[in-house]
Amino acid sequence: MSKKKKSNRQIMKAYKFYLSGSPVSEAAKSIGISRQMLWNYFKEKGLQLKGRCSREKVSYKGERYSFDKYGYLKKTTGNREYLHRKIYRDKKGEIPKGYCVFHINGDKTNCSIENLDIETISENVKRRGFKNNQFTKSLSEDL
Repeated sequence: MSKKKKSNRQIMKAYKFYLSGSPVSEAAKSIGISRQMLWNYFKEKGLQLKGRCSREKVSYKGERYSFDKYGYLKKTTGNREYLHRKIYRDKKGEIPKGYCVFHINGDKTNCSIENLDIETISENVKRRGFKNNQFTKSLSEDL
Protein backbone atom coordinates (compact mmCIF):
# COMPACT_ATOMS: atom_id res chain seq x y z
CA MET A 1 0.00 0.00 0.00
CA SER A 2 1.17 3.49 -0.80
CA LYS A 3 2.02 5.86 2.04
CA LYS A 4 1.68 8.82 -0.33
CA LYS A 5 -0.98 11.38 0.62
CA LYS A 6 -4.15 10.99 -1.44
CA SER A 7 -6.00 13.82 -3.18
CA ASN A 8 -9.39 15.07 -2.03
CA ARG A 9 -10.86 13.67 -5.24
CA GLN A 10 -9.56 10.18 -4.44
CA ILE A 11 -10.79 10.39 -0.84
CA MET A 12 -14.26 11.48 -1.97
CA LYS A 13 -14.35 8.67 -4.55
CA ALA A 14 -13.59 6.19 -1.76
CA TYR A 15 -16.15 7.89 0.51
CA LYS A 16 -18.91 7.48 -2.12
CA PHE A 17 -17.90 3.83 -2.48
CA TYR A 18 -18.09 3.47 1.31
CA LEU A 19 -21.52 5.14 1.49
CA SER A 20 -22.84 2.80 -1.21
CA GLY A 21 -22.45 -0.05 1.28
CA SER A 22 -18.89 -1.22 0.76
CA PRO A 23 -16.71 -1.78 3.83
CA VAL A 24 -13.93 0.69 4.56
CA SER A 25 -11.36 -1.98 3.64
CA GLU A 26 -12.78 -2.28 0.08
CA ALA A 27 -13.03 1.50 -0.32
CA ALA A 28 -9.41 1.83 0.82
CA LYS A 29 -8.27 -0.90 -1.56
CA SER A 30 -9.94 0.96 -4.45
CA ILE A 31 -7.54 3.89 -3.99
CA GLY A 32 -4.52 1.88 -2.82
CA ILE A 33 -4.25 2.72 0.89
CA SER A 34 -4.85 0.88 4.16
CA ARG A 35 -8.23 0.68 5.85
CA GLN A 36 -7.00 2.59 8.89
CA MET A 37 -5.45 5.35 6.78
CA LEU A 38 -8.75 5.86 4.93
CA TRP A 39 -10.70 5.84 8.20
CA ASN A 40 -8.36 8.55 9.51
CA TYR A 41 -8.84 10.61 6.31
CA PHE A 42 -12.62 10.40 6.77
CA LYS A 43 -12.31 11.56 10.40
CA GLU A 44 -9.91 14.42 9.51
CA LYS A 45 -12.31 15.70 6.87
CA GLY A 46 -15.28 15.45 9.25
CA LEU A 47 -17.13 13.00 7.02
CA GLN A 48 -20.08 11.08 8.48
CA LEU A 49 -18.99 7.56 9.43
CA LYS A 50 -21.29 4.57 9.65
CA GLY A 51 -21.25 2.53 12.84
CA ARG A 52 -21.08 -1.23 12.99
CA CYS A 53 -23.52 -3.02 10.74
CA SER A 54 -26.82 -2.66 12.53
CA ARG A 55 -28.91 -5.17 10.64
CA GLU A 56 -31.56 -6.64 12.83
CA LYS A 57 -31.49 -10.15 14.15
CA VAL A 58 -34.38 -12.38 13.10
CA SER A 59 -36.16 -14.99 15.21
CA TYR A 60 -37.62 -18.18 13.78
CA LYS A 61 -39.16 -20.86 16.00
CA GLY A 62 -37.44 -19.40 19.05
CA GLU A 63 -33.96 -19.39 17.49
CA ARG A 64 -32.06 -16.22 16.57
CA TYR A 65 -30.47 -15.59 13.20
CA SER A 66 -28.15 -12.77 12.18
CA PHE A 67 -26.61 -11.74 8.89
CA ASP A 68 -23.30 -13.29 7.94
CA LYS A 69 -20.71 -11.49 5.82
CA TYR A 70 -22.34 -12.77 2.61
CA GLY A 71 -25.80 -11.39 3.46
CA TYR A 72 -27.44 -14.68 4.48
CA LEU A 73 -29.29 -15.16 7.76
CA LYS A 74 -27.38 -17.68 9.86
CA LYS A 75 -28.23 -19.14 13.27
CA THR A 76 -26.26 -17.40 16.01
CA THR A 77 -25.84 -20.42 18.29
CA GLY A 78 -25.56 -24.18 18.02
CA ASN A 79 -25.06 -25.68 14.57
CA ARG A 80 -25.11 -22.28 12.77
CA GLU A 81 -27.42 -23.35 9.94
CA TYR A 82 -28.81 -20.95 7.36
CA LEU A 83 -32.40 -19.76 7.85
CA HIS A 84 -33.43 -20.40 4.23
CA ARG A 85 -32.35 -24.03 4.52
CA LYS A 86 -34.16 -24.45 7.86
CA ILE A 87 -37.41 -23.00 6.47
CA TYR A 88 -37.21 -25.16 3.35
CA ARG A 89 -36.73 -28.31 5.47
CA ASP A 90 -39.56 -27.36 7.83
CA LYS A 91 -42.05 -26.70 5.02
CA LYS A 92 -41.06 -29.10 2.22
CA GLY A 93 -38.91 -31.81 3.82
CA GLU A 94 -35.28 -32.82 3.61
CA ILE A 95 -32.99 -31.34 0.99
CA PRO A 96 -31.73 -34.16 -1.27
CA LYS A 97 -27.99 -34.81 -1.33
CA GLY A 98 -26.30 -32.79 -4.09
CA TYR A 99 -28.99 -30.08 -4.03
CA CYS A 100 -28.95 -26.58 -2.60
CA VAL A 101 -31.68 -24.12 -1.63
CA PHE A 102 -31.73 -20.84 -3.51
CA HIS A 103 -33.72 -17.59 -3.37
CA ILE A 104 -35.86 -17.37 -6.52
CA ASN A 105 -35.82 -13.55 -6.66
CA GLY A 106 -32.17 -13.30 -5.57
CA ASP A 107 -33.05 -11.46 -2.33
CA LYS A 108 -31.16 -13.29 0.42
CA THR A 109 -33.22 -11.57 3.11
CA ASN A 110 -36.53 -12.92 1.74
CA CYS A 111 -36.76 -16.39 3.26
CA SER A 112 -40.47 -16.95 2.63
CA ILE A 113 -41.19 -20.45 1.34
CA GLU A 114 -42.61 -18.97 -1.88
CA ASN A 115 -39.17 -17.50 -2.60
CA LEU A 116 -37.23 -20.73 -1.95
CA ASP A 117 -36.56 -23.63 -4.30
CA ILE A 118 -33.90 -26.28 -4.76
CA GLU A 119 -31.59 -27.12 -7.63
CA THR A 120 -28.48 -29.19 -8.11
CA ILE A 121 -25.21 -27.54 -7.20
CA SER A 122 -24.13 -27.56 -10.87
CA GLU A 123 -27.42 -25.88 -11.90
CA ASN A 124 -26.84 -23.26 -9.21
CA VAL A 125 -23.34 -22.54 -10.47
CA LYS A 126 -24.59 -22.26 -14.07
CA ARG A 127 -27.45 -19.95 -13.06
CA ARG A 128 -25.26 -17.66 -10.97
CA GLY A 129 -22.36 -17.93 -13.38
CA PHE A 130 -18.69 -17.22 -12.92
CA LYS A 131 -18.95 -13.58 -13.92
CA ASN A 132 -15.71 -11.66 -13.65
CA ASN A 133 -13.75 -14.11 -11.58
CA GLN A 134 -10.03 -14.70 -11.98
CA PHE A 135 -10.56 -17.55 -14.45
CA THR A 136 -13.20 -16.10 -16.78
CA LYS A 137 -11.60 -12.64 -17.13
CA SER A 138 -8.77 -14.05 -19.22
CA LEU A 139 -11.16 -16.23 -21.24
CA SER A 140 -13.46 -13.32 -22.11
CA GLU A 141 -10.46 -11.16 -23.10
CA ASP A 142 -9.32 -13.89 -25.52
CA LEU A 143 -12.71 -14.08 -27.28
